Amino acid sequence: MATIKSEVQTAVALTTGVTTGTAGAILQSLNPASNLYCVTDTINHATLDPLDVLISVSCTTATTPTGNKQVVVFAKGSADGTTFGSGPESGTATTNEADLHFVGSLPMNDATAHQKVFSLAAAYGGVLPAATKLVFKNDLGVTLTAATVKVAEVWGVAV
Repeated sequence: MATIKSEVQTAVALTTGVTTGTAGAILQSLNPASNLYCVTDTINHATLDPLDVLISVSCTTATTPTGNKQVVVFAKGSADGTTFGSGPESGTATTNEADLHFVGSLPMNDATAHQKVFSLAAAYGGVLPAATKLVFKNDLGVTLTAATVKVAEVWGVAV
């Protein structure tokens, strides 16, 4: 019987459906006063069927954060790859934020670079849906000066 090991694939920059550009560039442009949320393009899990997807988020601000001092990462899942769960994707209304799956938060208590890696499968209780959109919330009270978002699939490989 073969042994299965986890193998992390090369991380790639994630794009966003809000406007042309990477998710990091759009996250960086979020203004806490007028637009707290941004959403990524669809991440398809059905084609390669990964065990997990690692999300690397790196953010920098030149101003000491106020407010809740964090960037929050959420997910919206789809069982069929087309119809996604409810919850905000843009704007400032937080009413339906509880509909999103909480992936994690990147604490930013000072005006320096911060980075963290999150497991998407953990947000879904260990099993990925057919597709996901990531939703980011700038909960810093200030704008970001730089941001990058990369994803890397984790495959099960027989050895």
